[in-house]
Amino acid sequence: MNLLQALYPLKVLMSKDSFLYKKIRTMYRKYMMNNNYLALLNHDFRAGTGYNLNLESPQTFNEKLQWLKCYYRDPLMARCADKVTARTFVKERIGGEHLIPIYGIYNKVEEIDLEELPDRFVLKTNHASGQVIICKDKHRMDWKNEFKKLKGWLESNYYYESGEWIYKDIQPKIICERLLDENISDYKFYCFSGKPEILLICFDRQYNLTMNYYDMNFNFLKVKQSSDNNSKQVNMPKKFEFMKSLAAELSAPFPHVRVDFFAIDDQVYFSELTFFDSNGMEAFEPVEWDYRLGSMIELPKQNVFDNCAESRRI
Repeated sequence: MNLLQALYPLKVLMSKDSFLYKKIRTMYRKYMMNNNYLALLNHDFRAGTGYNLNLESPQTFNEKLQWLKCYYRDPLMARCADKVTARTFVKERIGGEHLIPIYGIYNKVEEIDLEELPDRFVLKTNHASGQVIICKDKHRMDWKNEFKKLKGWLESNYYYESGEWIYKDIQPKIICERLLDENISDYKFYCFSGKPEILLICFDRQYNLTMNYYDMNFNFLKVKQSSDNNSKQVNMPKKFEFMKSLAAELSAPFPHVRVDFFAIDDQVYFSELTFFDSNGMEAFEPVEWDYRLGSMIELPKQNVFDNCAESRRI
């Protein structure tokens, strides 16, 4: 047996999908977040965008998101990052008819009674991004595995993964909501001080994700990030102007936020508010769009802090 063969079990244990790797990575990120936040931020930023972060004089969209992440604290942002309390904010500003109906909110997995739920629904956590289980037929789901996944999510703190302070103190919960169309498009409005400027449409998210950007006259923009553009002819959504007005209302309190909707026939449903799009660490093609979107963010003239540890370290 050679050395490589002898080390193979360790390689398997340390693969990026292994429990051991994830545990060590979480411990490392938590240590760095608590002791050298900026070093970790700079490392992650360069790995994601391909250039060094400039917080002294931020110019690009990605840099300004990092500035807001480090130096701006508005409690309303944290309230809206929590997918439970965000519903109250949305209801107050644009009406409850734009909220996806829910079947239950749970503090732990053991509270979920599958017998009381319909055959189709969505389970997601309120305190993170991307933690979603889509159930198209509850009788065909491996619930032992899905519940194990949910328990792991409830024990996690997304702040230590993303560095986004808005998630740090959210009390983890599970939301069960109606499953809308299985392959619905979603509409994401990039808003700046209450003004929608750019629309991103995501197509075929489950199977072959493509994304197109448009201006507010629904002209296609030659820009992309992680996914290819959709080459098919895309018509203006029937509720485009209405969604734009809703986005303006929801985004009014913030320097920047992405307001996401689903639209089915004549019904517009709120999806989420995203304050740090792609965590502010995803390259644009062409790179000029990083600067063009960056020019749309007017940073507050005075930093807004609470007395959190992150602010004192910075």
